[in-house]
Amino acid sequence: MTAWLENPNDRLWIYGIPGAGKTTLSTLVVEEVLSRKRSRSIGTAYFYIRHDDKDTHNLSSLLGSLISQLASQNPEALAELMELRAECSPQATLAALPSHELLHRNLRDITKHFTETYIMIDGLDECGPIMDPNRKRVVDAVAGFYGDRNCSMRTLVFSRDKYDIRNEFDRTQFRTVSIAATSADLRLYVGAWLGTLDIRDETLKTEVLDTLVNEAHGIDASLFSNSD
Repeated sequence: MTAWLENPNDRLWIYGIPGAGKTTLSTLVVEEVLSRKRSRSIGTAYFYIRHDDKDTHNLSSLLGSLISQLASQNPEALAELMELRAECSPQATLAALPSHELLHRNLRDITKHFTETYIMIDGLDECGPIMDPNRKRVVDAVAGFYGDRNCSMRTLVFSRDKYDIRNEFDRTQFRTVSIAATSADLRLYVGAWLGTLDIRDETLKTEVLDTLVNEAHGIDASLFSNSD
């Protein structure tokens, strides 16, 4: 993670099974990046995709959110957004929705007004079924986020390990990291949780602990705190 924060134009994909702690980690990373923002020359934008919120599955929503966040942080970037708006609504007519190509181009133009840009996306695998053309558009667009000599764009993506995402990220040379809780982490956390329950039989408590840890397969230990 330190490498991603420091290396120009770095692109990192962090993947794991459901409950592995991806969203928790993504929230911590967003907070860390925001804490590092010291001037308007550093741009930050993030987007959370949720399976139960279809508005977040749309490529226009994703690109539009990133653009709006960045434009609000820099006057020159805001001017780029105003130019896009004028292009979509000439002569004060009713504004037409910009195409995905226009939005993608506008995002790249906006990043050129920052010395460093951090883009973070959580839940990429949740933007629809694998064979859905909309999902392919979203995955392809995110895979196409990259910086150049005019701007440093760092892209960080969290999702489950799905073959369409892996294929596209392999093709575009994203670095990859798998996330999972270790058995030692789980044993410590679940042991503490069991201590809060009214289980007086130590043998039973040990059996429950062993079963939960052995069957967790890297799941986020904090989920046990929501169990009944």
